[in-house]
Parts: sequence; C-alpha cells; structure tokens
Amino acid sequence: DVYEVTVQTVSVSGSAGTDKTTSSYLTYSAMGETLTEAINSISEKLGLIVSLSHCNLVIMSPSALTLNPVRTFSALTKPLALPEQALIVATDHDIPKLFASKIPSTENISFFLQSVLLQNLEAGGLTSVSVKDFLAMRCSRSGSVAVPYLELTEMPDKPISATGGGDEKNYIVDINKNLVVDDNKNLLVDEDTAKAINLFFSDKVKNKLPVPTGNGVVEFRIVSNSRSVKVEGMKIIAKIKMDVSFVEAQGFDTPYILNCNSPEVIKASKNLEEMLKKSLVDSFELSKTCGIDFLGLENILYQDLGRTLEKDCLDKIVFDVDFDIKVTENS
Repeated sequence: DVYEVTVQTVSVSGSAGTDKTTSSYLTYSAMGETLTEAINSISEKLGLIVSLSHCNLVIMSPSALTLNPVRTFSALTKPLALPEQALIVATDHDIPKLFASKIPSTENISFFLQSVLLQNLEAGGLTSVSVKDFLAMRCSRSGSVAVPYLELTEMPDKPISATGGGDEKNYIVDINKNLVVDDNKNLLVDEDTAKAINLFFSDKVKNKLPVPTGNGVVEFRIVSNSRSVKVEGMKIIAKIKMDVSFVEAQGFDTPYILNCNSPEVIKASKNLEEMLKKSLVDSFELSKTCGIDFLGLENILYQDLGRTLEKDCLDKIVFDVDFDIKVTENS
C-alpha cells in the first residue's frame, strides 16, 4: 500500500509598527510506503519538522479508516504527537482540492470543520469521534465505528460580498451523514441513520425533532435522554427515556393555542416515540445486512456473557427498543 498524506499549515505575519497580521494557508502533499516516509517528505519540502501537536482535525479516506487502527494511529500519535482529542472526519474528496475550496462563512474550510465539531454540535445531532474514541471502538468486540462523512456541494447562487465580486465558486459543507467502518469494509449511511446512531450512543443530543401529525407539524427539542439495556441470552432490550420541550406547532386549525398538554401535542409525542423506534430498528437491520455492528451490540452482549460470546454473532442478535417521552413547556 502507498500512503498519501496532506497537511495544511498557516503562516501568520505582521508589519512593523502596526497591529495588523495576515495569515497565509499552504497545503503540502507527499506519498510514501509508510506514513512516516510521506510526512518526512513533507518536512523536507517545508524545511521544518512536522509536528501534529496542535492538530485538531484528521480527514481520512474510507480506505484509510479500514486499515489496522493501532498501526495507523501509533505512527501519528507517538512520533508526531497527534492529540488523542483530535477529531476524525471521513471523505472521498481529493484533500488538496478540499482545502482549496471556498465556503462563504469563513476564510478556511478546515477552521470551519474544527469550529463546527469542537463546539459540540453533537448536541445538534452530529456525530463527533475523536482519535481516542475511534481506537476504543475499533479495538472493541464490535470492532466498528461511525465517523462523520464530509461532502461538498457547489452553491447554485454565488453570494455577493459588500465589496463586490462573487464570481468564485462557493461550496456548502455537509457532515450530516456517517461512514460506518470495521476491519474489512465501510458503508455510507444517510442522515436519519446517522442521527439514530448518535442518539443511541450519546446522552448529549439536544437537537430539534419536527413530527408530522394530522394536518400539522409539531416541533420538539430534546432536553435530556438516557439509555438502559437488559440482556436476555442473545436478546438486547433497550429503553431510552427522553424529556423533550414543546417548541412550536404549525398547520393546526384549533380555536386555542397549543401547549405541551394539548391533545395534538401529546399525540405528536407518541408519534415521535414510534418514529425513533423505527429509525433504530431499521438501523439495526441495516447493520445486519452490511455485517457492520455500528450500534455496538456485540459490546453490550460481551459485557454480560464475557468470553462465552461467539465471534461475529451479529446475525444471531435480537434487538428491541422502546422510547418513553415526556413533554414539557419550552423554556
């Protein structure tokens, strides 16, 4: 195998006698039979020793994510000081072209990704996976992990700045999908599946959930959620308790203002329970079909059954989940 490594550096310079500084971003790429060889080649081009101690983001191809995780990240964390807290994103885009892409909201796309993921938008339903998380999950019994997947879409309408211009291509960044990976394969899953995975794993999710009900739509926001699991042989029974606040309702022809106790809102909360249950059950069926245990169910069984649990038993697992949702007023 040949590794291709790309690093982006920022050079900050200032003028004597002024407080103004300018930043220039430079991208360097190199190939090598090992990661170390590729990065040493970049060091030679830079004339500097490459250190990843300030790196907050690692963007990897699907093929790189399926490699042996310990060998891959040992080459980055030990000699190059990559922090365990650095976040991982997957993409199929050409990395140098990705770094050169322009998005309207910021000067640099890598800074945009860092700010979105480091501001804990996991709470908004996005998946957030650090190097430490990735290694723990890939080295677990399930051996799989869901990583946020980056896509770029060219904006159909080019924004015009206050100073004029606007002829450059601008792109929208989408990281709502997940790439699920294990030792041998990977699969891109849609936004609904990604949110189901995140909801099953994380108690930090606080995103809004619009629920079609009758002729209208009721929107809730997750306030808190907690998961409990019970194991009965090869059957896993999960229960997720959730407090949601009632945000708004549109499209209902009622003579009264809806609140958290209105029949329409209560009905919507029951619909939400069924929607979320279906989403997780569908995710489980997808995991069995693709043979990637991205819900970590083998880990749950292993905690209960220990070494008596046979390997690669995903197709023998029975999974059931229920939601218990309590509605409160929006605050």
